[in-house]
Amino acid sequence: MAFLLILSTTSIQGLEFVLVDYEKSVSMVVLDVFEKAPTAKWRAGGPSGWKNIGFGGPDTNSDGFAMYKSNVKLNDGRTYSKILETHPKWEEYGWILGAYEDVYLPLGSATFSAKVGFLQGGEAGDVGISFYLWNEAEHKIEYAVLNTVLSYDDGVKTYSASIPSDYLGKSWTLVLRVNAWGKTGPSSGQDWVSWVYAYVSGQYVLDLTPPIFPVELTQGGSEEAKVSLIGDYPKDVSLSISGLPAGVSAEFSVPSDKAPFTSMLRLTAADDAETGTFTIHVNAKRGSEISVTRTFTLKVEPKAHPDFTLDVSPSSASVSRGGAATYSITVNPLEGFDQPVSLSISGLPAGATHEFSPSSGTPPFTSTLEIKTSATTPLGSHTITITASDGGKTHSESIGLTVEAVPDFSIGVEPPSVTVKQGESAEYVIGVASIEGFSEEVSLSVSGLPSGATLLLSHTSGAPPLKSIMAIQTSEDTPIGSYMIAVTGTGGGKAHSASVELVVKALPSFSITLTEKEVSLIQGESADLAVDIKSSGGFEEVVELSVEGIREGLTATFDPKSDNAPYTSTLTITASKEVSPGTYELMVIGVGGELTRKAPLVVKVKAMPSFEVSISPSSASIVQGEEAEFMVEVKPLEGFSKAVSLSVMNIPSKVSAKFSTSSGTPPFSSTLTITADEEAEVGNYDLALKAEGDEIVKTESFRLSVEEAVEPFDFELVATPSSVEIKPGESMTIAILVNLKSGKAEPVSLTAAGLPSDFGYSFTPLTVTPTGSSTLQLTAGNTPGSYTLVVQASGGGVVKMVNVYVKVEERRCLIATAAFGSELAPQVQVLRGFRDGFVVKTFAGESFMKAFNAFYYSWSPYVAQAEYENPTLRSLVRLSIYPLIYSLEFSRIVAQPFSTAPELAVLISGVVASFLIGFIYISPISAAAALLWRSKFRRFPSLKSRSIILALSLSLTSLMVAEVVSSTALMMVASALTVISCMAMGAISTPLILELILGSEKRP
Repeated sequence: MAFLLILSTTSIQGLEFVLVDYEKSVSMVVLDVFEKAPTAKWRAGGPSGWKNIGFGGPDTNSDGFAMYKSNVKLNDGRTYSKILETHPKWEEYGWILGAYEDVYLPLGSATFSAKVGFLQGGEAGDVGISFYLWNEAEHKIEYAVLNTVLSYDDGVKTYSASIPSDYLGKSWTLVLRVNAWGKTGPSSGQDWVSWVYAYVSGQYVLDLTPPIFPVELTQGGSEEAKVSLIGDYPKDVSLSISGLPAGVSAEFSVPSDKAPFTSMLRLTAADDAETGTFTIHVNAKRGSEISVTRTFTLKVEPKAHPDFTLDVSPSSASVSRGGAATYSITVNPLEGFDQPVSLSISGLPAGATHEFSPSSGTPPFTSTLEIKTSATTPLGSHTITITASDGGKTHSESIGLTVEAVPDFSIGVEPPSVTVKQGESAEYVIGVASIEGFSEEVSLSVSGLPSGATLLLSHTSGAPPLKSIMAIQTSEDTPIGSYMIAVTGTGGGKAHSASVELVVKALPSFSITLTEKEVSLIQGESADLAVDIKSSGGFEEVVELSVEGIREGLTATFDPKSDNAPYTSTLTITASKEVSPGTYELMVIGVGGELTRKAPLVVKVKAMPSFEVSISPSSASIVQGEEAEFMVEVKPLEGFSKAVSLSVMNIPSKVSAKFSTSSGTPPFSSTLTITADEEAEVGNYDLALKAEGDEIVKTESFRLSVEEAVEPFDFELVATPSSVEIKPGESMTIAILVNLKSGKAEPVSLTAAGLPSDFGYSFTPLTVTPTGSSTLQLTAGNTPGSYTLVVQASGGGVVKMVNVYVKVEERRCLIATAAFGSELAPQVQVLRGFRDGFVVKTFAGESFMKAFNAFYYSWSPYVAQAEYENPTLRSLVRLSIYPLIYSLEFSRIVAQPFSTAPELAVLISGVVASFLIGFIYISPISAAAALLWRSKFRRFPSLKSRSIILALSLSLTSLMVAEVVSSTALMMVASALTVISCMAMGAISTPLILELILGSEKRP
């Protein structure tokens, strides 16, 4: 890494920096390989293994050693005071190495230098020496700095090799290695390699970059710049600065350190610091070893003298006495002034007030000054002073205010208060006087009159002085109370008001008040409410009460109906049971002393509490001797809360009814169980559910049907015979009897289960109505064994089963068994395994075996019998069977790759086996016949090979069709024809070959 000094500033202008292509460097020893040898990690080894060794010998250690030796003569004839001897392990291809860990290579450059030779008179002098960079993370040699061969005859040699820049600026493990083989091959005696010196030297660099823009200071201020020293110089570097103007000081937060480090440079200017533009030198150095200097520009600006200005406009204003004048005040800053300024006023005339909006602020700002005069403010010109101050600085401005006289008038009303009763009149005197010669007409207006009152003015307008009589007439409806009456005079653009009080007291009267404006009651009930008759103004007459709007079914009575006011009466509202529920609007009326008063009343009549009853289902059917259930629900209406009892009416003879809950308070539910005796009369009955409670009776009708009891359907299932024996491929029948045991006969369906998949069966008919029978036809497959055939009959909800035991005899290989003397003979087992384990497990193979078995078992028993009687024949047959066995096994092997498609595998095996059978057993006979024919007719007979190929094609096509449509009959014919065609092809193969070899004579 290179050293880089960067300066940055925190001033508002900001500082930016660029790097310049300039560099100072210092050459230093990075690693003295020779002197640091005791600190290295040494290890030695060879083909037999390696181990860590300590530094210092002894030189008799056959595992290898590294050590210093003194006053040693090397192979250049010179004696050296100290050398480093590195001895590989004492075996062919031995080696030794020393690892110097975590060595940093400087950015400037790195060079390895060494001087090495052999001890004079050494036994062997042919080695490989190397010095390389080892990558600890990836365990590999990153770069070989030196890799050469040194011989004794070369003398003492010096080496120097530079390390590429790609590997600089990083830390590595440096390795010095000696191998016990060179130009002439391996040796176990390379014990004389001696190093006079070995070291790595390098260049460390230092660089500084100044800021692009000048650093600006103001007298009395300071700025900071960041100084960053970046590089790989390994010693402390001191920072200094020169060229500062008088009054400017500098301070580094970190004056010296090892790179990399950052130091903040703080520049401070005194209040009297020298101003101007200066070139400043920043230096980073370590004694005389290394020094880098860079410059930047410093500007020192003079210190500002902040102040503010004060302006007021207009400079003068005129105002009528009682009016207001407005001024605008502007405060602006000078040279960065930023302190708050307060406004004040002096010299206001008597009776005047002022208001600043706002009264203070930080410049620049504007304030509005309003000066209000009053009727007592002296007329004439007045000088007023506006002052702005920040505590240290003060500025003032004078303004003029001229107060002018204003003609006006005044208004007054007497007396200040009058008291009257409702319907009486009150009188007031209004006076209007002139001020400052006011002579305009003044119009009078009045506001604040109570409702029901009227106004009369003797004069509604006139020039001052003016007098007007104001009369206010109240009515009986004028609300009692105290009212403020405002009299306003308007004229000459001016308006003035005066207020007086009017007190209205009540006349003798009464009012009606109901304690409740709305009552609710239930049909057949009554409700009471209080009617208050209140008097006012000393009213004491008799008031008689009545109700207006009474409907039929409602009655209203008062207690008392009349009396002297004030008094309270009780109003009783009664609703009959017949009145319709609803809302009724009534009016309570009181009449007394020629006065009538009314109060509205709302009566809400609610329905009488009741209940409802329901039963579900609404109808049900039961058989004699059985029962049916109904769900009964009783729900309250209008808050009904009395007990309700349940019963059933119209129950027929021999039928009973029972409730799980015969009574209760709604809501509740009950289960009604209706039971019909076995002797109950069959028929339909209309019953009624009766619910009674609180003199309320509700009924709900439902229907009950009693049906005649019928014995349930049942039957018996019999199979005859119950056990059978059958041979593979054979068919037989079993009689299935279905006998009616009870109830009405219903159709019964027949099914069978429990047989192997190659069995076939059918019922004729498939459905039987008891008592009846069906014939079960069985067709055995090729799977021998004992099975339980389960015949199941189901109908009318009844299921019966009967077992038939079926035994399938095994198909015997009669001829092979007779030839080899036992069914357990290996040869017989091979034939049976081919048939049962391979062929019959497919649809094509099973179909072929059905056709073949019919043919084979028609004559094979006779051949087998002949074998048993004739040992010679048995031996011949035994010999003839071996080719068959080999043919079948060969065909199975050929078909094995197609085992995932069993149908295709059986077809391929059958074609191959049939061809081989024809070739082995028939072609010798056909070949002999062809030769006899040729000897007699001098030509070979004409063989119908095309016909055979056509037949084979036809059979294969039929076989594929049979596979698609799953036709057993077609498959039997197609598979048999395929076998015969392939055997025919095998049979004519030898004659065809002979014909090709021997040729045939042409016919004359």
